[in-house]
Amino acid sequence: MHDEERRHLGSQFDRDAEGYDAGRPDYPAEVYGRVLAHLAVGGGDRVLEVGPGTGQATGRVLATGAAVHAVEPGAALADVLRQRHGGDRLTVEVATLEDADPEGPFDAVASATAFHWVDPEVGLPILHRVLRPGGRVALWWNVYRDPSLGSVDPVDEVVRSTTELPNTRGLNGILDELDLPRRLAEHGFVDVEATTHQWTITHDEASLLALFSSFSDMRKREPAERRLVFDRLAELVRANGGMITRPCTSPMITARTPS
Repeated sequence: MHDEERRHLGSQFDRDAEGYDAGRPDYPAEVYGRVLAHLAVGGGDRVLEVGPGTGQATGRVLATGAAVHAVEPGAALADVLRQRHGGDRLTVEVATLEDADPEGPFDAVASATAFHWVDPEVGLPILHRVLRPGGRVALWWNVYRDPSLGSVDPVDEVVRSTTELPNTRGLNGILDELDLPRRLAEHGFVDVEATTHQWTITHDEASLLALFSSFSDMRKREPAERRLVFDRLAELVRANGGMITRPCTSPMITARTPS
């Protein structure tokens, strides 16, 4: 993804922070268990969170007792984040990671469905610089499909047949292109590990449309085109008895700085 495309699509979320928050499902308990076990933070620790949005993962990190410095480029998203989790242990810097100036050292870095918006050649050196020796990194995502399955997801089929999205690779394709495990190692991180967690999600019509309303490349569509996609998705859910279950994948990448 080129810098101009990254910044343009990334800016779409801030246009409707509440809608974004309502549309995005939380991460599975198994994912939180793995990433929080790796981060191993608690009272007295400092965590840098990259791209927290409205704070789904922020609340889980704060619940450990750690302090969080959140770098969030969307001002409206940052406002929701402060309202939801504001307190002495949360500070919010409204900036991209590339433009931010987080003051280390941090004990850990967390980023949930956000680091694909960061230029890794700029962002990874920043993380390495602000982390203490032995500091831990956890980057993870929700991908609303399972790319390992040979069958076609009927939801994807509907979307691709009704609109030409600017990025047909999908999030899993972007992650393959970024090759973050290799880049982490090249930038001096050690114990780099990539794992996935497969799960399913069941949508009714409202939740499926809310999810697609939250996607950046759907938000930039013309209203008539967006309405066509949503009408077809609604028809699909109704044809399946009012509920539709989809396979999902949560990729997780963990690493640390040398001790």
